[in-house]
Amino acid sequence: MANDSKSEAMVLAAEIEQAKASISTAEVRCIAAKKMEEAARAAEALALAEIKALLSSESSFEGNTASDGVTLSVEEYFKLCSKACEADENSRKKVEDAMLQVDEATSSESESVKRLEDAKVEVEECKKALHEALKRVEAANHGRLTVEEILRRWKSENRHGKRSIGGSPKFKNAAHCRKDSHTMDIVADVSDRSFKPTLSIGQILSMKLMGPDGDEYDKSVWDDKTSEMPNISLGQILNRSGVLCREDMPARKRISGKRKKFALTGLSVLLAKQSKSKKKRQFF
Repeated sequence: MANDSKSEAMVLAAEIEQAKASISTAEVRCIAAKKMEEAARAAEALALAEIKALLSSESSFEGNTASDGVTLSVEEYFKLCSKACEADENSRKKVEDAMLQVDEATSSESESVKRLEDAKVEVEECKKALHEALKRVEAANHGRLTVEEILRRWKSENRHGKRSIGGSPKFKNAAHCRKDSHTMDIVADVSDRSFKPTLSIGQILSMKLMGPDGDEYDKSVWDDKTSEMPNISLGQILNRSGVLCREDMPARKRISGKRKKFALTGLSVLLAKQSKSKKKRQFF
């Protein structure tokens, strides 16, 4: 639409230039007609002067002869008058034609100027519409960029949230927690009751040296009612072990290799359970 308005404005400008050229041509013609009119008037004046001269010459000739003057025939006089009138009419017609051409050129120029003004107004309206369209496009681009920025932030936040959840100790140790579910149940059961104190290496050795039944260990080393453990030194353990070895030498000779292996296995299992219980207490 803007291109059509521009092309129409260019056509109107060309028409205006053509009208100006025709006006200048009409003005030249008008000037020429005026000059021709002046020439006709001059010819008429000259003809009248010639007539007067002839009349005066005839009158003078007649005066010399009979009277001073020049005599002309009536036909010659009317011929000269008709020529002068024709020249005057021709000059007037030419001037009128030139004036009509000037008026037509002026009217066409005014129409062209009016059409040019209308085209300019239409071009301005097209420019305004184009400016509004550019504003709408700019606003749409701004909104699109804002939405893209919000979406990018949302994606980055979700990505960081997933990383933080995946990197937490709970999810890292999920398999370990599933493996130790039975152990966690035991710990939860034990947490309802009072924690028992851990055993030292000396207490474990004294328990093993006191016998396989563990009655003496249950009575001396661990007491559920008091939750107190006696302090036993390493020397006492060694002395006690020596006495037990001398007293129970015949019985110990009868202990098989399987019994010894079972005792060592029980000791290792007990130590492993104690280490696990320590870790769980530190965790809670």
